Parts: sequence; structure tokens; C-alpha cells
Amino acid sequence: MMARGLDKKTRTILILLLLLAFIYAGYRFVIMTQIQAYQKTKTELNEARALISRLSARAGSLEEEKKVLEKARKRFLELNNRFNTDMQDGQFLVQFSRVTEKNRVLVLKFKPLAIVDRGYVLVLPVEIELRGLFPQVTLVIDYLENLPNLSELRNIQITRYEPENAGGQSPALPDGTVTASTTLLLYSRPTPAGRLQLEEVRRWALGRSNPFFSGRPPVSPALPEQAAEPAGREPVPASAPERAGAKTG
Repeated sequence: MMARGLDKKTRTILILLLLLAFIYAGYRFVIMTQIQAYQKTKTELNEARALISRLSARAGSLEEEKKVLEKARKRFLELNNRFNTDMQDGQFLVQFSRVTEKNRVLVLKFKPLAIVDRGYVLVLPVEIELRGLFPQVTLVIDYLENLPNLSELRNIQITRYEPENAGGQSPALPDGTVTASTTLLLYSRPTPAGRLQLEEVRRWALGRSNPFFSGRPPVSPALPEQAAEPAGREPVPASAPERAGAKTG
């Protein structure tokens, strides 16, 4: 009845207002809700993608870490086996003797010093002095640098050998003869067993500076021109003035 009493223009405006109210209500309660839900879902999706990306990166990093860990384990086992090398049977001394004999190199000194406890490892320094032709001496040094047990060489010095009796009382050694001195460091675990192993090495010297010396003149096949020294004397290393050659370390 009221609508019938309104003119056409007023009814048109009223219809438009009702339509706008319907559109606003639809936007406010339907479309806006969907938009908010979409934005929330999009945010969660982006976060999920970022999480997947981070997890993928971590997975790749984990694989790399596994490879590094595996390499470290192999290296540890290798070093551990070198620590476990048994030297108490004197096999090293026998092999060292064979190497020097094969290369015709004289061992002037083999002197184990006091064991050094570094807390994480035990170290036995062994002073070694060699004499022979330069190529053969370097072969013996190379053998010492590649022992099966954990070790290293320090303070390698190689000097040209010039005999004291250069005036002719004793024949000269072959040209190219050198005297080499170095310190061999033998490492072992800081355990009673490791210390016992190094103590066994120390006993090899039996109180002498050269366990290879038997009391007879040390004439070597590599040095056929060397004169025999008086019985009961050990070969004496070259004195300081005689070490005028190049040094390597």
C-alpha cells in the first residue's frame, strides 16, 4: 500500500538503495570473508613453501655433512690404525737397518730422548744422524717420513762431509758424501699402553747413541774408501766448522 503511494522516482531510488544494501551485505559478509580466507591460505602456503625450501637446503646440507662425517671417520680410522701400530717387537729397527744396509748408509746416531706428554698425545723424539751418498741418504729419509705408525721428521739438516784428516792420513770418502741429522718424532696415545710402547722404543738404544754399532769399525760397502777407525770407537759426526754445506729443514 505504501509502495503504491510512492511515485515512480521514489520507488526507483528505494530499489537502488535496497540493491546497494544487498550488494554491500554480500561483499561484507561473503566476498570479504572469502578474500580474508584466501589471503590467510596464501600466507600459509608461502610459509609452507619457505619451510620446504629451508628443509630442502638442510637436507642438502645434511647430505654434505654426512659425506664430511664419513670422510672424517675414515681419516680417524686411518690415524687410529697408525696409533695402534705395534713397535714393541723391534720390527721398525730391523726394517730401518735393512733400509740403511740396502742403501749403504751409515747410522752414526740413533738416540731416543725423554718421552714428552702433550696431554692429548705422547711424543718420543729420536735423534738420528746418517752418513752416505746424497741420493741414498735422501731415500732413507724418505723411508723415515713414511713410517706406518704416526710420526714426523723435524729439523732435517744435510751437510757435505769433509773428513778431519783431509791431509791424506786417511783416504777420502766418495765425492757426494753427506752427513744428515734429523729428529724423528714418534707419536702414541696418552695411555699406559701407549707409554709402554714408546718406553720399549727407548730401550732399543741400550744406553748407546747407535744401536747398530757393534764395537767394530763401521766400514760400509757404500763407502769403500773409508778407513777403519780404531776398535771400540763410534764414528764421530762432523764438527761445526765442517758443516759448511747447505741445510734443509
